[in-house]
Amino acid sequence: MDHEGLAGRRQLLLLCTGRHLRLPGGAKCVVGRDQVDNETLAGAALPDDTRIWSLTVPGPTLLLPGNPSPADVALACGVCAAYTDHHEDGAPIRVGVARGGTTEERMVVPLARESFRGWMQ
Repeated sequence: MDHEGLAGRRQLLLLCTGRHLRLPGGAKCVVGRDQVDNETLAGAALPDDTRIWSLTVPGPTLLLPGNPSPADVALACGVCAAYTDHHEDGAPIRVGVARGGTTEERMVVPLARESFRGWMQ
């Protein structure tokens, strides 16, 4: 896997923000830990990035830079739901997914946090 490098301020900003995961399909996923991280990630999103956030309950903003696969986006939605304030009951969470000027809503079941611990970097 190629190293993404630190070619600019945005890469440094993302490196210093949130939790970092490498999803099974190879996509990088940055998960906001608090409101400041969430706002930073939302502000750092480029048009071709994928941004995911909880619509119904407090939770993180996730940023997937570049062009993640649909499978990685689906997994990231489950990660987003897992970090919401209501993940423990296992009920589906409504999340927003924005990319390329379009936004969609999805209902997702939270992933068990143990299932993605190995993806943390």
